Amino acid sequence: MRPPHLCRLLLLAVVLSALPGHRADAQVLFSEDSWSANLEAAVSREREIQGLTPVQPSAALRNAAQAQAEDMERLGYFALEGPPGSPTIEALLDREGYHFTLVAEKLVRTPIEETVEHLIADWHATPTANRASLFHAGAREIGVGVVESGAMRIVAIVLASEKDTEALSPQAAAFAVLAQDPAAAKKALIEALTAQRLSWGLSTLRVDASLGEAASRHAEDLLKAVIENRPPDEVIALADLVDVQRARAGAPVEMSSGEVTRDRRKAPRGNGVGDSVGQLIVTDASTPEEALQVALQQSASALHDARYRIVAVGLAVKPPASNAETGHAVWVIALATH
Repeated sequence: MRPPHLCRLLLLAVVLSALPGHRADAQVLFSEDSWSANLEAAVSREREIQGLTPVQPSAALRNAAQAQAEDMERLGYFALEGPPGSPTIEALLDREGYHFTLVAEKLVRTPIEETVEHLIADWHATPTANRASLFHAGAREIGVGVVESGAMRIVAIVLASEKDTEALSPQAAAFAVLAQDPAAAKKALIEALTAQRLSWGLSTLRVDASLGEAASRHAEDLLKAVIENRPPDEVIALADLVDVQRARAGAPVEMSSGEVTRDRRKAPRGNGVGDSVGQLIVTDASTPEEALQVALQQSASALHDARYRIVAVGLAVKPPASNAETGHAVWVIALATH
């Protein structure tokens, strides 16, 4: 049962037309000029027309809304409450570290060819009750998730207000902020790492998506071990995760002394993410700046190795669930040669 002081206004939108058969490969829209961003801005303008406070885009709310939309497309349902095992919007917001005082959610299913302007016009023609979740006076932020399924677009709109984090300790508040946009934090650390290397007269670092997948998985595994009080040596090594990535790319590899080495007799140059992999692990740094400083203090830092030309950062964050907690974070800085 939800706590009585939390206000959750949920309204299922009118289905604009019948849903054709689902397809497995949902097309997700991420760009800033996408449907998501356009609809967020349109809802904010509609609120202003109604004399209400406009809502600001929130990365945490968009991530939660996107996860909700993807879950509906994947499992073939269209409802505020999914089948057993599907996450609630509250659970998705908790995962993002977004501590809300109220949350309102609206779902829309509309033909792909329909624009945001068409959707707003349709809402103008519907009873006010069908739009009530968009016009809650207490909402301050918005996030929209969108997937395409067959000839239809599934849209999840989440509006919410976040709890005042002043009651949290400075470290807990920092982890809560970090959890809201980990992608930006990883990008900031990569930029700082590159600048640091350049200051030493070393080459710039190139970001690699494949290495990033392995680093992210490793960070998640390490964070889970921290939370469960398990030793880190029980976690699959980063080199093994990179091995899997390269095998998928068709590049046979050899394992030696904790590094991954391509078998040059069997694989042409240029496959995989590099000949060898180095890593630095930073735990419980709540900002990219702090993570960099901790990494620089490590005695055998791979950052000083001129061989490494490729970089990726994995980050897993557990925001504080209450004022009594501080939270956790694990950063994995992965470096590779080429």
